[in-house]
Order: sequence, then C-alpha cells, then structure tokens
Amino acid sequence: GFGRVGQRVAKLLQDLKQPLIGIHSATLEANVLPQMPLIVGNLTTTLNRANLTTAKSIIAVTDDEVTNLEIGLMAYAANPTLDLVIRTFDPMFSDNVARLLPHARVMGAYALAAEAFAAAAFGENVLNLFRLNNQTLLVTEYRVELGDTLSGLLLAEVAYGYRVVPILHQRKMQDAKLMPTDDVHLEVGDRLIILATLD
Repeated sequence: GFGRVGQRVAKLLQDLKQPLIGIHSATLEANVLPQMPLIVGNLTTTLNRANLTTAKSIIAVTDDEVTNLEIGLMAYAANPTLDLVIRTFDPMFSDNVARLLPHARVMGAYALAAEAFAAAAFGENVLNLFRLNNQTLLVTEYRVELGDTLSGLLLAEVAYGYRVVPILHQRKMQDAKLMPTDDVHLEVGDRLIILATLD
C-alpha cells in the first residue's frame, strides 16, 4: 500500500539503502518514488510476483487492516522466515493479529500516535518514536531552563534517575556531542536529546 504512510516508509528504506519492491493497487504519479520498482494490481493477487521466497520482510501498510492481515498471512504462507510488519487501527484487532501471528510486528497507528500526543501534552518536544522490544521509544528534546530540576545534574543522574538514555548534548554556542559522557553537568540553556519510554 502506497498511501502517505507507505510512501514515507519506502522513502526511509531508500534513504537507508535497502532494496525494495512496491505493490500498489494503482499506478503512482511519476514523481512519487521514481527509483522504486512497482508492481501494480490487486494487492493479494500480485503478491506472488514480488519474490516473497527470497524477501527479507514485508510491510503491509494499506488503509485497510483486514487487507494488511490478509497480505501478512499470504506472505507468511509463501515464506515463514519473513519479517512481517502489519499496520492496524483497532486495538482489539491488533491484539488478535498479534496472537494469530506472534512473530509479526503489529503496529496500531492510533496507539502509536496517542503515545506521542500524550508525551507532547507534558510539554516535551517529541522528535520521533519507534518500537523496540514491544515498547514505544520516544526521541525527545529538552532545553534546560532557569529553575529547571535538571539544572546542575550530571547526565548520569538524569539517565539513572529518570531511566532515559541521553544521546545528544549541546551547550549554548558549542557543537553538539553525540553519545555524551555521564560526567557532564547540565546548565541553563543546554539542549539534551534522550531516548525514553512513555513512562
């Protein structure tokens, strides 16, 4: 499926230099992912033309969760070693699909969005989120402000006290440091990007 989500996923895979083949029910406009091979037709009947027996994974992200499940089941029947990623919407449907295909990664679009919205409601700048080991991880940016409880703390205290992983630290007018050491004291004006669960 190559709606907005499918196009975004394909673009990310292309940026990561991953080989891929798209399957969509209709021809895409010429300027949409022009370097990607595309199989056009009914998604379930054209699936066998995508070399599933040698594929590493399949990502089913149409706007219809039943179609996504059907694609996942057909792909699994053709190649049980495939990594399956299935987009769903209804939480109950997601749970049932996860039980039916325990090796698949079932991602409820609304549940993921809800977690990002909830984190943003706390005033945090959520840059991105992703799933790892059945948990949603948020990539969150903080600015240490005057009177902030983070001011003066060591990154080690932030990491262990809040159960987060600092991945970038930047002091005013200085270059950002990826994977900063734990002995950095935070100061007012510092920028910090962390990995954290919603907790």
